[in-house]
Amino acid sequence: MNLAEPEMHHAAPLPWVIASALAFSLLFAATVGSVVATDKEIYAYLSMPAYIGVVPEHLEAAIMQQVPIGSSLDQVQHFLAARSIGSDGRSVCTDNTARGELSCQLGLDHHGWELFRESYTISFQFDPERRLQTVHAESQPQN
Repeated sequence: MNLAEPEMHHAAPLPWVIASALAFSLLFAATVGSVVATDKEIYAYLSMPAYIGVVPEHLEAAIMQQVPIGSSLDQVQHFLAARSIGSDGRSVCTDNTARGELSCQLGLDHHGWELFRESYTISFQFDPERRLQTVHAESQPQN
């Protein structure tokens, strides 16, 4: 009786497994890169320190530190213009101040191959005297 263990052969990974893993890794790296690029853009626009997460509440707080509630419409527009928000080709502002609103979309510059894309909308609400009442930030996944 032979008690020796049978010889084991390890099969080489299949080429499609390697190719799939490589493709997934590249796509993951590209996706993470696009999120980081959008975050860097937001940090630059709003003069936010990089250790603060890019979430709507932090965007609102960063804006209100620089243009507090009660600021004039001119002050808000100066804040946006000084950062090229709405005029740089990567963001768009919609002036609806006749209705007491001004909104800007940030993070619009994406590539078609990016799996996960996100943009942010910042809405400014003004009272009848054109003084800032509220700032609201919202993130939107892009498809």
